[in-house]
Amino acid sequence: MEVLHSHGAFSGLSPEDLVVLASRAKVEALSARTVLFRHGDEDPWMHCLVEGTLALRAADGREHEISAGTPEAGRIISRLKPRRYTATAVTPVKLIRIDGSDMGYWHTAVDPSTVLIEEISDAAYMPADELSPAGTEVATEDFQLPSMPAIAIKARELIDRDDCDADMVARVLLNDPSMTAKLIKAANSPVFYGSQCVSTCTRAVTRLGLRTTRHLIMSFAVRELFDIKVPSLAAMVKELWDHSTEVAAIACVLAKRTRSFDPGEAQLAGLLHDIGVVPVLHLSATQPQLSADPDAVLAMVSTQRAAIGRQVLEGWHFPAPLVNAAADAEDWWRDPGPQADLSDLVNVAQLLSFIGKQRIVDVPPVVRLPAFRKLLGDGVGPDGILTLLDEASEQVAEVRSLLRT
Repeated sequence: MEVLHSHGAFSGLSPEDLVVLASRAKVEALSARTVLFRHGDEDPWMHCLVEGTLALRAADGREHEISAGTPEAGRIISRLKPRRYTATAVTPVKLIRIDGSDMGYWHTAVDPSTVLIEEISDAAYMPADELSPAGTEVATEDFQLPSMPAIAIKARELIDRDDCDADMVARVLLNDPSMTAKLIKAANSPVFYGSQCVSTCTRAVTRLGLRTTRHLIMSFAVRELFDIKVPSLAAMVKELWDHSTEVAAIACVLAKRTRSFDPGEAQLAGLLHDIGVVPVLHLSATQPQLSADPDAVLAMVSTQRAAIGRQVLEGWHFPAPLVNAAADAEDWWRDPGPQADLSDLVNVAQLLSFIGKQRIVDVPPVVRLPAFRKLLGDGVGPDGILTLLDEASEQVAEVRSLLRT
């Protein structure tokens, strides 16, 4: 307990949290030249350096040393799986080894400043002049912004008319059987109030209402933009779509729980929060040198996502709250006013989506976000968050199913 409390990564934890942590941790002493873990390993452990010096060697040969007593040593040094480098003891070292298999607790308990970004081989951590040639090239490209499918534009314009009714919308959507089928499925879903089955597009639109229908049509249309058939990008595209649909689902559930947002709009905002990544991936698909360099793609995603997302949604003439939700995504500490807005909802949904995942990002505990307090109050702690997600799991699965059809 004393070693844990004295380590910078855990200095802000409560006595109760330290007790939980102590049950999952042990202190180890290793001799010089001992390999702690290797590049590519997927073990469950997190490590914190207490004494000595570690050398971190990336796959490309670059090395970085961390010594006890430095600011870096006051952070968790190994949480990403698979490992992005090999860690070797330069001197005899003492370490805290923690079972990190249940990541949900740490995302809500550990202070954001204690997480060391550890992908030392990632282009995002290189100076600009060290980016790969592909990374330099893409930084100067004019991205071709994607177009919204014609059927979605026509339906949206129709719904925005004062004289629009359900039958008019249905006649347009019947030109796209896939869109029609998805809308009927949504109308029959518990997420969107379905009790008795409807079998026609007109009845589906009537049940959902024009506003919700509008949001769902946009959500279904966005799916087409993620159709990028380049093998080297397949995993990245799938991860992006899976993440986007999960954030959309959680945003929808949060909107219904707080009763402060339209669930359909919240779902659409969650789905679109990373839309700025799509043009980067489409550009990569047309340039073999870039598609073969995932680090360069990731570097561009990290620097361009928000600005491109704003361009895309403004080009589609989306309302300001949806545009801002994409531009503000991952601006965790934004606090423009006392009332929660759509950007707050999406950021909270994003952090909730990370809980329980073997995925490490430099994010704050969700309970400390101003957005979280505005949405759910100060009385919801880590246990309350897990209960919330457990209660919402069926709705989340249903929304994800609708969007993945």
